[in-house]
Parts: sequence; structure tokens; C-alpha cells
Amino acid sequence: MFLVIGLITGYLVEKDYKKRQLLENQLVLITNLKHDNQNVLDSLESGVIALDQNLEVKSMNRRAKELFEEAAALKTFFIEAQLVSSLEKVAMGTLKNLEQELWRVCTAGDERMLRLQCFPMGRMTEGKDGIVVIIDDLTQLKLLEKQVKRNERLTALGQFATGIAHEIRNPLAIIKTLCQTLDKEGLNQEAQEVMEIMAQEVDRANHVILELMDYASPGKMEMTALDLGPLLAEVTSSLQAYGERMGSTVVLEGDSEALMWGNPYKLKQALINLGLNGIQAMKGQGQLTLSYYVGEVLQITFKDQGPGIPQHLIEQLFNPFFTTKDKGVGLGLTITHQIVQAHGGSIDIFSEMGMGTTVLLKFPLLQGEGQE
Repeated sequence: MFLVIGLITGYLVEKDYKKRQLLENQLVLITNLKHDNQNVLDSLESGVIALDQNLEVKSMNRRAKELFEEAAALKTFFIEAQLVSSLEKVAMGTLKNLEQELWRVCTAGDERMLRLQCFPMGRMTEGKDGIVVIIDDLTQLKLLEKQVKRNERLTALGQFATGIAHEIRNPLAIIKTLCQTLDKEGLNQEAQEVMEIMAQEVDRANHVILELMDYASPGKMEMTALDLGPLLAEVTSSLQAYGERMGSTVVLEGDSEALMWGNPYKLKQALINLGLNGIQAMKGQGQLTLSYYVGEVLQITFKDQGPGIPQHLIEQLFNPFFTTKDKGVGLGLTITHQIVQAHGGSIDIFSEMGMGTTVLLKFPLLQGEGQE
């Protein structure tokens, strides 16, 4: 009987040992699988979030944590974006999916365009187990789309302007010639004044046409390796002299080496134009700050203390002949944008009413000889 009991006990112990080994192997397999799944999710550039039926966060991948830092920030975002009721419908299965594009102000203060795609998450058995939320950051894509549209618009306007400029320039030249050939001695004082005004207006119109043609057909710029620091010092010196007459101050910040490929004459034209705009916007008071920073790209910032620009006007500032000045032509920023673009750079304007305006330029750094 002892022998039988021993055999049975040994059999049960061995069977239990095998079950334990099988269970341990399954636990290791599940742990490795979970670890692999998390690694896959963390390697995605999209944020992936799992919510339960009560919209509580069950898990977030690396990208989602970068966008929302913590679960509380995500819940606040859902409330502010008025998405709670729609998410509840997705969780219950009455709404198959939800997709929206929304702007969100991050903790750093920058705005990001986020695309949310929400799908119900089913159990292995029947029923729903919550929601999967996929978040993509479309900020750079939207900025590129806006830049492409702006470039297409300016290119079309440039082609149109070329034809118009050539057609107007010829009759202006004839009018100017007639004004010069008329015998002014045979005219009375009033007629002579009229002729002088006509000549001045022809010169002004011709100046506008020359600027327009320079924008429409700028020609190929000769690029060379240059340090933008000394060039910005020259620009600042010129702006300081103008600022003193206007009652404003101009300062330059940044002392590191800033190497890039560029045309110094065209760059100086663009930078002085931006500085003059800032000084004129302040109307004789305040400070214009020029600063530059070398990181992954070369950044140049013009910050004034003027009244600011309404948001609905910022997109129009680069359009030819659009100006907020009483005597402006409206080609300065258009040509500036073209020069910046020819250097492979970008230009953005940020403004808040009563807080001034900031113009941000970005240029690629010098990488080696032969870079275009």
C-alpha cells in the first residue's frame, strides 16, 4: 500500500512539476510578447493610446507620452475639444470610428496640429473593451502645405507681373521722353509744375516696375561661403543710424560663428528690409532686437515692440502690392521672401496685438564646398 501511495504521489508530483514548467514557459512567452508589442508601439511615430469603457487611460506608447506628458493632460484635451460624447459613442459601438484634426497648445507654448483616429477595441469574446486612439502630429505637414501654396501663388503672380511690367514700362518711357523734350521755357509757371509732377510720378512708377521685375525675374544668385555674424553687424549698424533718427534703438544678440552659403548683397537687402519694417512699425519708440542662433539650422530673429499685426493680415503680407503703410508699394516683403527662399530658407511672422511682431528666418548651415 505504501508502494502504491508512493507511486501515485510521485506521479502527481511529476505531473504538477510539468504543469508548473508549462505555466512558467507560458508566462515567459506572454511577457516577451508583451515586451515586443510595447517595443513595436514605442517605435511608431504615431501616438497610440488605449482607453477603457470609462475613457480612462490603460496604456500609452512613447510618442503619446511626448505629446501629452500624462493621462490627465489627455483627458483635459478631450474635454476642451468637446470629444467626450463622441468617444463614448465609439466605446459603446454606436459610432464605428472618429477622425478629427485639431490644434493643441503644448506645454512649451507651441501649437501643434493633431489628427485623431479613434476605433472601438473588441474583446476576444463578444463585446467591446474600450477604444484605440491613434494620434499623428501634422504640424510640419500643414506648414509645408501652406508654404507650397504660398510659393505657387507668388510664382503665378510673378509670371503675371512680368507681362504687365513690360507692357507698362514702354509707355512710361515715352511719357518721360516727352516731358524732357518739351520746351519748358514756353510754358507758364503752373504748366511747368505740372510737367515736373508728371516726371516725378513717372519716375516713381518706373521704380515700382523695376522692383516688380526684380521680383518676377531675379536671375541666378552667385552663392559663396560666408559668416552671417559680420553681415548682421553691418545690417545692425545701418539700422541703428536710421533708428536714431526715428527715435528707436536697435541691438544685436549672438556672437557665435554662423556659416552658410549665400549671396551677401541679396541677404543684406532682405535683412535691412525686415529691420526697416520693424523700426517703422514702432513709430519712433521701442527697441528692435536682432538675434541669431546656430543649432540644427541657422535662425535669425527680428523682434520689435510695435503695435502688432492682426492675424488675418499675416498671410497677406507676402502678396505683391499688399502693404499696411500709407506710402508703401507692397513689394518689400515679397522680394524678401523670394531671397530667403532662393537661399533654401524659410520665413515666418508671429504677431500679437499690443505685444509686437517677431520675424523668424531659418537657413541651412554650411556643410561643404559645392553645396548649392
